[in-house]
Amino acid sequence: MLLIFFGNVGTGKTSLAKTVAEKLHFESIHFDEIVWQVFDREKIYENNTFLLSRPEINEVYDRMHRTAQRHLSYGRNVILESVYFKRNREEAIKIAKKMKTKFLLIEVICNEKVVKARLEKRKRQNDQTPGYQIYVAYKSLLEQEERKHLIIDTTNKSIE
Repeated sequence: MLLIFFGNVGTGKTSLAKTVAEKLHFESIHFDEIVWQVFDREKIYENNTFLLSRPEINEVYDRMHRTAQRHLSYGRNVILESVYFKRNREEAIKIAKKMKTKFLLIEVICNEKVVKARLEKRKRQNDQTPGYQIYVAYKSLLEQEERKHLIIDTTNKSIE
């Protein structure tokens, strides 16, 4: 099975995906972790701007998807987690279909005030995390998912 967690920055996708992966013993592949593996850079965020180009972003997704396909070919269940714009979600779904495995899209949402507080706290702790301005910019870029999918609202809820 392939679980695809998607949603805007700061909504809790990573925390939720990692918890689910641990509890269900799924392989877990996260965009942010792959970025640091693929690119030898000191910074990927600066002045609330994501510094990767579109071809570099595609390279990260390609690596995520190849890794997922390899795990699925060994019979392992996989979680993919990223903002996942629609085009990239479609690529992940194609992998599930190619591997003849079930997939589930899981959209993670959260109240904007809560997201803003989370992102501001993270930014104070680590300047190499997305800021609130990136959340705002992505709001208009994230296309709605027409397929039937699970929506999880993490507003004021513990990870459990």
